[in-house]
Amino acid sequence: MSINWVWLPLFHYLSAGAILIGANMNAIRIANVFVWAIVPVTLFFFLYNQKSENNLFIALISSLLCALFPIGILMGTTAQPEPLFTLLLLLFAIAASKEKYLLSSILLTCYDMKPGQF
Repeated sequence: MSINWVWLPLFHYLSAGAILIGANMNAIRIANVFVWAIVPVTLFFFLYNQKSENNLFIALISSLLCALFPIGILMGTTAQPEPLFTLLLLLFAIAASKEKYLLSSILLTCYDMKPGQF
């Protein structure tokens, strides 16, 4: 057995499109900051709308931990694909938990899209 690193090119396709229309790496970094900022907010609202006793406390703590997670901050301020993939996986988990299987399969396909898949 050997290590198999999977290259998920969706972010690279989007970056190439942005560069094609004139964006530079700083613009992609700024876009990453906004994508990373969406992740804890989405997590908060998803957990807050759950039917449990301490949903406000759980949602607040979870979203704060997510927002302040060092790797998320690091990846969210660089031109790397992790913030986009984190958002896609969170949206997939939310859609799957709400039994919206078509939407969850589309989100998972976007996450795992490989060259020549479409």
